[in-house]
Amino acid sequence: MVRTILGVNETVSDEKLEEIFEVLTEEFDLFDENGSALYTKPSCLLPMSSNLINMVKHNKSSGALSGNNTNNDVRPGPSNDSRQSVVTTADTASDSGQSVSTKPVPVGRKKDKNRENVTETVQSKLFKIYEKKSRDSKQFPKKMSMLTKNEGHYLVKNAVVTDEVLTRIESIEPSLKGTDISNFLKSMSYLNENEFNELYLFPNVPDGYFVLPGDRIEPNKVELFDLLIHDRRNREKRITYLFQNKKGLDYHTRDACAQIRNSAELLWHDFMCGHKRHIELFWEMVVESTTAPSAYRHFVRERLLTITKQEFLEMFDDDVKLVFVLAFAPKTAKHNQLLKWDFKHITSKTLIESDPKFGSEVHCALKETYILNELGYLTDSFIDMTQLNFQKVCGDHPKLKQLGIQKRNALHSFLKKHGTCDLSTIAKLELLTLDNCFNTFQIGGGGRRFNLQICHINSC
Repeated sequence: MVRTILGVNETVSDEKLEEIFEVLTEEFDLFDENGSALYTKPSCLLPMSSNLINMVKHNKSSGALSGNNTNNDVRPGPSNDSRQSVVTTADTASDSGQSVSTKPVPVGRKKDKNRENVTETVQSKLFKIYEKKSRDSKQFPKKMSMLTKNEGHYLVKNAVVTDEVLTRIESIEPSLKGTDISNFLKSMSYLNENEFNELYLFPNVPDGYFVLPGDRIEPNKVELFDLLIHDRRNREKRITYLFQNKKGLDYHTRDACAQIRNSAELLWHDFMCGHKRHIELFWEMVVESTTAPSAYRHFVRERLLTITKQEFLEMFDDDVKLVFVLAFAPKTAKHNQLLKWDFKHITSKTLIESDPKFGSEVHCALKETYILNELGYLTDSFIDMTQLNFQKVCGDHPKLKQLGIQKRNALHSFLKKHGTCDLSTIAKLELLTLDNCFNTFQIGGGGRRFNLQICHINSC
């Protein structure tokens, strides 16, 4: 897992990874003697769960602005116990050294608006200091560490990287970039929705793709997407994915569906009128606006300007397939909520593993009776199929009839369990309503149409 996030391959030894982690546990200077920033530019977007946010919030609430506080063990009350991820070394060492894995440590925390405001203020001040528009660093500690180590466990404290640390890490492993380290530290911290989307400001993008976060940018007061991914590998089959990212599919489902529906209706209206007004307005709000000086908006603008306005508009051309994606992550890795319906195809091997009598002939019979489609997914006709109706369908097919009543009941139970959608009734209704809404976003034949998908984001 650590190798994947850091973008390193198997040629990088475990000893090197361990050495990098040790570097990250050391204290470092946040500012030089003149008050100028020693941290990297992406470090300005540190997450709310960082200890630096806790320190500043604590100093604000106590009325103290201690710029000389170098104690990294400051405990400003319960807010310090925000969710963070732990990086651990394995109990057993391999021949090449100790392997590294990850384990989340969930701790409950209520949404804190004051904390969000402090985070935005800290990010803004760090960015101004980095840009040398300010040297007001009094409320920040002079020294900090990124990780702490306790009995082989590493706890992320601050997702802040300095040029000095990067130089030392590059001497250990030259392939690692500053954004790799910054994203790694952030991804191992507790992240809210906005902070998760910010990870895509500095992605390792394969050739042929363009990635852009777009949350908190609302042309005509409508958020078009949290994340845009454009696949331009094949000029004749270009695809633009518009993601709305949510944590879990419970009470967030209605908000996510509403956001997707509003965005789709807005863009569909534009396209039917023969223009791209809201896409153009998005560009103008990011590139030309001077009223949103936040660090996040600066980075979005910086990323968007890696392409031209025309290239951005072409991502929404008539011949580009437009796919709206509702992406959700489980609330915790322990309770990994996973949509099972129509997301995992059923193979002959799957059936045989459940019962040796359910072989390839049964698999073919399920396709012939339209219980499975050609790809092996459960069809819509099976969703509301009772056990009695299933028996009737099987009774009309010779191969399924041979199984006998008990085996057919067992097969029905297996398919129902395999295709269970573990969602509340309200969430199901919202998704069904959204799906029905998308039936209107299409023109017959080879004309324009919008597509809808649901994506599960795996947790560490």
